[in-house]
This record gives sequence, C-alpha cells and structure tokens, in this order.
Amino acid sequence: MRRKPKFALVPIRELRAHERADERMIKKLVQEMSDRKVFVDPIWVDRATRTILNGHHRYHAAKRLGARRIPAYLFEYRDDPSVTLDRWSTGPPITKEEVLHAAKEGVLFPIKTTRHRVRDPPPPRSVPIAELMAPEETENRPRATATRRRLGSQR
Repeated sequence: MRRKPKFALVPIRELRAHERADERMIKKLVQEMSDRKVFVDPIWVDRATRTILNGHHRYHAAKRLGARRIPAYLFEYRDDPSVTLDRWSTGPPITKEEVLHAAKEGVLFPIKTTRHRVRDPPPPRSVPIAELMAPEETENRPRATATRRRLGSQR
C-alpha cells in the first residue's frame, strides 16, 4: 500500500529510536540548530509505532534543545514498498520487523547501521525552533472525557 507521507509536528516523547547516535554529531547539530533557529529537515517516522526511521541525530539534538515536538514525515512503514531498508555497511540483511522490535525493546542497533530510503523522498520543510519548544496544544486544555465526567457528576 502506497500512501503519501503525512507531515506533522510529533510530540518528542512519543518517539522511539532504533539506533544509537554519535555524540559529536549531536553536539554539532545542536549548535547548528541554535545558530539557525530553524529545524530544516523533518525526520522520518513509522506512523503506527512512532519508530524513528531516519533522523536519530536530529531527534537527539532537538531533544537536547528542549523541543517538545519535532517535524516528521509519517510513513506506513510495514506496508509501504517505496520505503526500503538496507545497511550503511556490510553485514546480514535487516528486516523492517527487526527495526520495529529494536525500538520497542530499546535494544538499539549501532550508529549508522540501518539505511532507509524512499522512492520519492519528501521535501525539506523548515520549522522555527521556537515553534518546537512551545507547549503542546493538549497540555493547556483539559481532556474532554475528564470535563464530561466532572459535569456528569454534578447532575
């Protein structure tokens, strides 16, 4: 099934890494993002599990800066044949299920193990860093179910 990836500002707390990240690269990206004040290249994420497919270093840098959300393209990872997986270096093949399992269990692959590609990659999309730091809309709003319960108990 081929669906166009959806762009979203995903709460950073929902995301799951499947691969380790290089501390030097994270520090470099933190500096670049601080200087530019813009997040330029959205990460790629599996819509169903919130597993990061591409962008572990950008994810860690945004998290260090205190971002509450991160720009992401959401893919139907398991079912989308346009999203392919191979390795950056030699080694046995890795499956999409192994990537999802690593993220779920927190047993991370080494830095730059997996290489995800998309037949028609989504375009870069700039988002001001300040927008990523702002509280999520739902943090300031009471949940509808809690409000209904309170109203129901007053009757």
